[in-house]
Amino acid sequence: MRFVQIIPPIVASVAMVLMMIHVTIESFSRYFLNSPLPATTEIVSLYYMVPLSVLPLASLLAKDELIKVEIVSDLSSLRWRRNLIFFGDMTILVVSVLATYWMGQEALKKTRIGEVWEGSSAFVTAWPSRWFMPLGFGLLALVAAARVLASIRGRNVR
Repeated sequence: MRFVQIIPPIVASVAMVLMMIHVTIESFSRYFLNSPLPATTEIVSLYYMVPLSVLPLASLLAKDELIKVEIVSDLSSLRWRRNLIFFGDMTILVVSVLATYWMGQEALKKTRIGEVWEGSSAFVTAWPSRWFMPLGFGLLALVAAARVLASIRGRNVR
């Protein structure tokens, strides 16, 4: 569980810093050198935004930092709150397993055909970026499974 709390957010942070550098260089090049970098929009969409949005999810769940609405649950008993948390973790587990499977199938299909995006001035190899989604949701499924098992065993995972 410690791996999930450290490595994916670091990878997402690196993607964010690289995106900021890339976009800054592209803006400078476009406006001061009158020569924009090719396929910046496609590269940002494929290789920076996807890991930035999906990789931290497992870490947030492992640290119990996902957004929650606690208005009703704070008024209920401890047993009721534990049941709500268990139901939420089960829902996350089922959805993330299904998403991992479906996105993994899609990533495999795109890898086999060698997916390429046509940018305004260049072609960008797209298929490697398709693997960020199943990786992120697979890690989310592992964390959710650990939380469900801990709840079944009667241990508090938070």
